[in-house]
Order: sequence, then C-alpha cells, then structure tokens
Amino acid sequence: MKLDRFRVADLQAPNCNNVVLFILESPHKDEFSHGHPIAGQAGRRLLSLLHKAGVTFEHNDYEPLGCQIKKGKIKNIGVINVSQVPLDANFYCDKNCNSVKELASIKKRLQKNTQKKYIPKDGVESELFKNFTARLNLSISDSTQIVIPLGHLASNFVKSVEGLKCQIHYGVSHPSSSTWNSEKNVAKLKQGISSLITNS
Repeated sequence: MKLDRFRVADLQAPNCNNVVLFILESPHKDEFSHGHPIAGQAGRRLLSLLHKAGVTFEHNDYEPLGCQIKKGKIKNIGVINVSQVPLDANFYCDKNCNSVKELASIKKRLQKNTQKKYIPKDGVESELFKNFTARLNLSISDSTQIVIPLGHLASNFVKSVEGLKCQIHYGVSHPSSSTWNSEKNVAKLKQGISSLITNS
C-alpha cells in the first residue's frame, strides 16, 4: 500500500516564526480531512488546556487550535507530527498491510513511556526518525523559544535528535491521555509556555 497519499503537512507560523513548537504523534481522521495537524478533538483539547494554563489569544475562538493557526488567527505556534502519515492501524482499510503493521507497532511500543535513551530501530522506524529530524530542524528558527513534545512517543523521538538549539519541555501528556485535564498536566504546560505566547 502506498502511504504517501495519507501524508499530512506540518503546520508552521508565518515565516516559520514558531515561538512555541508542539510535537505530536501522527494525524488522525480529522487531520487528514483538513490537511493539517490538530484539526479535531486533539486541537480542541490542546486549546482548552492552553486556556486553563492562562494563555489567551487575540481572537476568542474555540475552533481547534490547528484550524486557527492555519487561518492565521494564531501567529506564533507551530505543530508537527512525528509521523506525517497515521500510525493508528484503524485509520486504514487494509490493516494487514506490512507498512501499516510496522507503523502500528512503533506506536504501540513507544507511546507507553519515555525511554532514557531511545534509539530508532532499523527499517521503517529509522526512516521515520530521519524524516522527523529533518522537519524538526526546518521548523526551528531564531524565534523558537521552546519545543514541547506531547506524550511519550513524541518525547522519545525528540530526545534522540542531536544538536537542538532551543529549550525542550518534557512531561506534558498526549491529548488523548486520561491525565490531560489534570492539575499536574495544566501546571506542566503552564510552566513551559504561559509567558511565551503572545500575538502580534
């Protein structure tokens, strides 16, 4: 199965001025339909958590965060996925395709915990890591103050990228996590970004 047709592009602030760069796992159905990250429930949940952490935006809009970034309503946040194609096998009609199985196994193994030293396995995982590394480096500019991976899988990938020249803020849950709305997760997000996000 050719997976390129399921690819979802990264979401960048204008001129790549990503003051804050969120890293997520992979697109889901809403993201595929919209053609950009955090367009569905994850985008609504991330927006809600930002509000709880005390972050305010010029436009008091409650559509998913990714949609607001895409429309230029929020100008200094970027979002990229570790994988530009879905890692969830349930997204695909052919769940038994070897490529789909490999992607699903990466998700299953790496979303459980943040490893002390993550080393990508050869094959699909190594190619995924190389592609992610290149896109991450392109997404970081002089204006980037912080990179925030959401969840364990994203944290594992970010930890293995060498030479990043900005602050990395670990420990924020994935939007689908049961701890997403917990006081601890709100505090963790607030610690990383509440003073950084302003609209111009």
